[in-house]
Amino acid sequence: MSFRDCTEITPSCPLEATIYAYRPNIGGNSFFLAGFSICLIAQIYLGIRHKTWSWLGCLFVGCAMELIGYIGRLMMNNNPWSDTAFRIQIVCLILGSSLMSGSIDLVLKHVVLTFGSEFSRIPAKWYTWVFIGADITSIVVQAIGGALASSGDATTIEIGNNMMLAGIILQVVQLVAFGIVTLEYGVRSYRHCSELVSYRTKGAESLWKFKLFAWSCTIAYFAILVRCCYRIPELAQGWGGPLMQDEVTFLVLDGAMILFAAIVLTVFHPGIFFPQMASNSKERRERKDLEKSSDRSPSPVILGEQGVVATGA
Repeated sequence: MSFRDCTEITPSCPLEATIYAYRPNIGGNSFFLAGFSICLIAQIYLGIRHKTWSWLGCLFVGCAMELIGYIGRLMMNNNPWSDTAFRIQIVCLILGSSLMSGSIDLVLKHVVLTFGSEFSRIPAKWYTWVFIGADITSIVVQAIGGALASSGDATTIEIGNNMMLAGIILQVVQLVAFGIVTLEYGVRSYRHCSELVSYRTKGAESLWKFKLFAWSCTIAYFAILVRCCYRIPELAQGWGGPLMQDEVTFLVLDGAMILFAAIVLTVFHPGIFFPQMASNSKERRERKDLEKSSDRSPSPVILGEQGVVATGA
């Protein structure tokens, strides 16, 4: 029997025949809707106050996509056969985490410019271009896939599903590569860390704030990675697969992971804990000067007895 013409729950169009085979839970999905709404409002306030425009852009759109996605899921509680609600939630919830991931990608460039481009194998600005570029590619592939998957045609749905799967796999590859590059930079800079921190972060208070910010980004990174790894087998099983029809697993491995990432990236906001990312005029000039100097071949760093950094000839 074909269910292509179903528009609502009836004896001939049962709940079990829908893609999810359940009505999204009102309480659970409302909780995530409220959580992302709070994070969105907080990000707007903190982003404007501290002028962290790039960070605000990523988290604003990411949180907005997530909360719209959960609105779509609540609409599906009313009518699990609603094509509009399904399209809203599948596209927004697939893309929201990719946009949040982009905020973490922005951090490495500023870390390199703050703690020493001499420890980086490539110019600092390349980190943004490479990893944000990969993120954008992943988002575009997933967006096209989501649009195709919500078309209703069986062949197009399969193509769209495969494109979304490819986009998420690309996102996982990008996340793993970013983690490796970040770890490698940390290892290379660790030997001179104490001297460089005191010189470049202007005191112990800045150091502990940065450590909290770094840990928050690390936690958010792994939360997003867990969510992406969950989405791969979910989509690989196809529409209506066992994982796709398990709401508890979805709420834990997708909703909870991304909301947790959004919370830590909001509570430990860079405007407070890593102000080098803020776009006030003085720090912007300093970063631009550092970025220009990092494009040239770096001179070896000599650490004096008092921790003063000088460059060799």
